[in-house]
Amino acid sequence: MSPITNEDNVKPRCSWGDGVAALDSLTERQLEILRLVSNYHTNREIADELTIAESTVESHVHHILQKLRVRTRHGAARLYRDSLVNAEGSRNRPIGR
Repeated sequence: MSPITNEDNVKPRCSWGDGVAALDSLTERQLEILRLVSNYHTNREIADELTIAESTVESHVHHILQKLRVRTRHGAARLYRDSLVNAEGSRNRPIGR
């Protein structure tokens, strides 16, 4: 078995810049849920805080992952947190807000 190399045409799901730009496509509610996800809240905790069903949170998280083209909550949270830091390294509001 040979190792996977760039010659094997293996590409990431999306470029990092595409994912950060995709934050603009999120709704206000999705951004609110993503903020809580990025602060390590569980779906149950998010549901309780926002007074919505846990299944609604699961649906929002699913759509957030699709829009950001990431596979995990961790990946989505990382994109969100990285959007808070601008090129100078100072804190800023997230993209999409």
